[in-house]
Amino acid sequence: MPGFNVSDFEAKVLNGRVEHRFSDNLTLTSRVLYGDYDKLYRNAFPVTPVTRGGVQSVGLEAYSDPTTRKNLLNQNDLVWRVTTGPVRHVLLAGFEISDQRTRNQRINGFFGGGDIVNGGRRVFVGLADPITVPPVTLRTTPNTGYRSIRTNADAAAFYVQDQISIGDHVDLIGGVRRDRFTLNVDDLVAGQSYRRTDTLWSPRVGVVLKPVQPVSIYASYSRSFLPQSGDQFSSLDVTSAALEPERFDNYELGLKWDIRPTLNLTAAIYQLDRTNTRAADPNDPARTVLTGAQRSKGLEFGLSGAITPQWQISAGYALQDATIRKTTSAAPAGREVPLVPKQQASLWTRYDLTPRLGPAPVSTTSRKASRPSATPPSCPPSPASMPPHSSSSPPRSRRKSTSRICLTAIISRPPTTTTTSCPARRRRCAQRLE
Repeated sequence: MPGFNVSDFEAKVLNGRVEHRFSDNLTLTSRVLYGDYDKLYRNAFPVTPVTRGGVQSVGLEAYSDPTTRKNLLNQNDLVWRVTTGPVRHVLLAGFEISDQRTRNQRINGFFGGGDIVNGGRRVFVGLADPITVPPVTLRTTPNTGYRSIRTNADAAAFYVQDQISIGDHVDLIGGVRRDRFTLNVDDLVAGQSYRRTDTLWSPRVGVVLKPVQPVSIYASYSRSFLPQSGDQFSSLDVTSAALEPERFDNYELGLKWDIRPTLNLTAAIYQLDRTNTRAADPNDPARTVLTGAQRSKGLEFGLSGAITPQWQISAGYALQDATIRKTTSAAPAGREVPLVPKQQASLWTRYDLTPRLGPAPVSTTSRKASRPSATPPSCPPSPASMPPHSSSSPPRSRRKSTSRICLTAIISRPPTTTTTSCPARRRRCAQRLE
């Protein structure tokens, strides 16, 4: 509805990084991020079939959903490179802490005139071009469906990992991470509070084979979790507060082929098992139990880089199948998981006509599109990230204990017509207001 429907997002983000090199082989890096996010989604939308009693009309409802969020995250990594005989190790140990505070409201709209029902909560309007909609009033009074919640999510984690290189053709990776996640939710309308704490272990193992110089073949397994409060950690009630987190086990096999130094091809097949999904208890529909299970299988292809010095390309294709593995009261085993695209494809290309002119037409096709988040600029490369014989790198004999500091500030406000969604499948949604 013009003048009422809006999607607005504003982000103020400050990134900082401090790096200290104790020696050529031992580095400590500390990163901090502070984010202040403000999102407003206001919508009037159809909720009934087009016809009602033979009259060409449609029922409309409206609401506003404002959210504010503040994030503070700190991550610390200690990396030690050491050689034991013919075996090289890259040892990683670190910890991170985070605090996320969110305030969310759901304010229902009421129509002041016309063919209204439900006390003005819904209005029926005739089909026309344009549709005339009565004025909408947003109410926060009791018994209007008003929701107001305040959440505080605190997380602390530590992790260790060892990347072992055996000769020039085999890499082994093994690691484990322990998370302690606490969520407090205050229902400001009902005057109730809920709390849940989870302590979780997440292993990761993998192997990389390099049979020839431009080709790498890898296999990996990893585990992750999602609290029952959802990927935005914004909802918790007496039922979900008693439930274990959902669990994700991902198995993947893939390869990377550097067709040329500036162009690479990637391919992967994967299986993602999801367990601890919620379903109604068949013996007591009022209860919720963790009996559900889903499995996604698929393959992905990607091509990125420069075909020629003037021609750049980034293309991808994914095929996946997601099915329900255990019968619940919600769905039988074997049924497809809804809202999962069978195929996805993307294509971006650019050709530089001159050193200063390069148009970049974009062509994308997908059954379910998602917008990638803007990535903040990173710190300049440190001496440790440069090649050993780079002219920008000081001689080894002159390298001593050094420190580097980098700060990045970002203020972002996309157009109000932009809507966003979290990336699909295996990628975890960043805990911003996406």
